[in-house]
Amino acid sequence: MTLSQLFENPEYTNLTNWADVELPDSWVDERLAGSLWQKLSVIASLPGAHKKKVVLPAGLPGRHAIPAYVLLPYHNLPNGNYSKRISHGYITGFDKVMLNETVRLRQRMAEQFRGCESVLDVGCGGGKLAGALLAEGVRNVWGLDPSPYLLQHAATSWPAAHFVQGVVERLDFDDNSLDGVGAFFLFHELPPKAFQQGLDDIYRVLKPGGRVVFCEPSKLQYEASLGALTRQFGWRGLYFGLLARRVYEPFIKAWHRTDVTAALRQAGFEQILCETSMPATFYMAHKRTNVD
Repeated sequence: MTLSQLFENPEYTNLTNWADVELPDSWVDERLAGSLWQKLSVIASLPGAHKKKVVLPAGLPGRHAIPAYVLLPYHNLPNGNYSKRISHGYITGFDKVMLNETVRLRQRMAEQFRGCESVLDVGCGGGKLAGALLAEGVRNVWGLDPSPYLLQHAATSWPAAHFVQGVVERLDFDDNSLDGVGAFFLFHELPPKAFQQGLDDIYRVLKPGGRVVFCEPSKLQYEASLGALTRQFGWRGLYFGLLARRVYEPFIKAWHRTDVTAALRQAGFEQILCETSMPATFYMAHKRTNVD
């Protein structure tokens, strides 16, 4: 039985309840729970965090299926998204760092799925898009992420949704089974090949007429000078420009060289919307209704 069938099955609760899984401590968790000097060593590692690959602790669920590109310290986080304490801090602090623009963007995304029965939040992180989808009345909400630590936070916060481990380029859903797929600040964190594979698999699992909606960081804050950003957007433009230059995003340059509209068309999508503002670009596309 595939995941897309399970909400209609009385035994779907046999799937992993990430809220109850006992996850191993990472080296970061061990140090932060240790002596003052161990805590200070984590703080001292921050400037060079982007140079150190993620170390997965023994006994971590699904550790052998996590792609190599995931094991990078995104956003200068010690051990990336693979620790209890750091991942929790990132989830709770991200919207504040983004001046709550991310809250508005997720709400706009969720509104596009109003009236849908089944929607997947891919790269769900802490599950905030999944929560927004539930608030819009979507009955069957799924969240997918490779990090068990993020899945645990998501499942604890949004028990009405169901969260599974995986990556966008290998979706374990039936063909033509979902009404919609949303992704928030995910695709710029993928190598270009994985992005195209992800679009292809999203197209496969969507029903004819189903939609994909996603937001990604705007290239304006990366390509424009700080002076130009300030003149156009005021202090917020300066803030997001500085933030973009500080945060470690290993694939961001490749992402901004990608012709996203062409990639969507290559995957088979139509009616493509692309709106660029500060600090994000909003995309929406539909699967053809006359799928053979």
